[in-house]
Amino acid sequence: MFEVARAVVCQWWEQALGWGEGRIWPARLHRLAGEDAGPGFWWWRAVARDAVLFPEVVAVADALLDPAVEELAWTDGRRERIRPLPADGAFCQELGVRVGRPWLGPLVAVHGDGPLVAGWMGAIIRRHRSVGEPGGRGQNRWRVSREHRSASMGAHVTHGRASPV
Repeated sequence: MFEVARAVVCQWWEQALGWGEGRIWPARLHRLAGEDAGPGFWWWRAVARDAVLFPEVVAVADALLDPAVEELAWTDGRRERIRPLPADGAFCQELGVRVGRPWLGPLVAVHGDGPLVAGWMGAIIRRHRSVGEPGGRGQNRWRVSREHRSASMGAHVTHGRASPV
């Protein structure tokens, strides 16, 4: 369950630099970097990611465990096939509220191929529709596929995406 939440929030982290409203993560990163990431910004962004994201990972995990949130996803998914969620849907709005970012809902909705919609929500839909083997991989809402797993901090640093000052 925690791995799913982490994959979801790490996907958001990769997109967050383009969020005009996002102020929480930059402030946390700034504090962790001793108030000045300066030219080492990308290095700090890689090594501090998990610490910066931890509160949101816990909030997402808590939300995904809530049967009421699962029902919102099932309802917003129109009880049909897996597809991007409606930007104004109750599930996305609730998730945004739970992570302290009510504006996040429409941004969550557009990523139908990520760990939240294709993974977690897809398993919810398949289970409700009795598609696939009960308890199988397709119905396992806590399974994170390889392509949805986030790279470790070590991978970011050693593959040149970040270098120290």
